[in-house]
Parts: sequence; C-alpha cells; structure tokens
Amino acid sequence: MRKMFMIGLKDFEALMKVIEELRIKSDNGSAILVEGKKDRIALRNLGIRGDIIEISSIPNSTLADMIGEREAVILTDWDERGEKILKQIAGIISFKDLKIRKRIISITGKYIHSVEELPTFIEKAERILRNRF
Repeated sequence: MRKMFMIGLKDFEALMKVIEELRIKSDNGSAILVEGKKDRIALRNLGIRGDIIEISSIPNSTLADMIGEREAVILTDWDERGEKILKQIAGIISFKDLKIRKRIISITGKYIHSVEELPTFIEKAERILRNRF
C-alpha cells in the first residue's frame, strides 16, 4: 500500500459514512456490482449483507436481467480495467449509483486502487488514528 499513513480523521470518518451508506443501500435491495470474488469477500468483511454480484464472469445481457428494475451500485476497482468495466456496465443498467464509488475513490484513491484493499486499509487507518489520538 502507498502513503497509507496520511489519512486524517475527517477523511476516515467520511469513508466510514460512505461504507454505511453502501450497507444501507444493500440492505434495502440495491445490487452491489463488483469485479470478482475478492471484492465480494472484502465487502462482506465490511458488513455488506445484501446482493453482491461478481460481474467478471456474467454476460452483460444476463447481468441486466439479474438487476432488473433494482438500483445497482457499481463498485469496480479504480484502475484502468475497472474504468473500462464501469463504462461497459453503466451503459446497460437503468438505475445505477456511481456516487458511492466516486466518493470512495476521492478518499482512498491516492492510497489504494481496489475494492479488495478496503478492509485492510480501514483496519490500518483505525489503528493509526487510535494511536494518534
């Protein structure tokens, strides 16, 4: 991980608020779209209990049918591949949330680049901030 230790309390609190919003959306029926198994496991570790769909092995037409009229939170990694997948998926899903991903990236983008890194990032930030205050 890069520059992990520079996150401040304000950014950490903002990140935790976004994660809580993701939990609420998931609990209320939104599908969370991630690239693969490690991303799904990471979100489960963060307490996301609802429908998390690994999109890496699902054809776009099947994905659109799986989502139906539900909102989908697209949470691809913030690397070149993730951006490409995001653009492909965003074009086929009617009700989508891209804001959560953008907010997570705005807070963590200089430190990590993937969904699967979130739990470790949060744990380390918690530990560092606890020692700092």
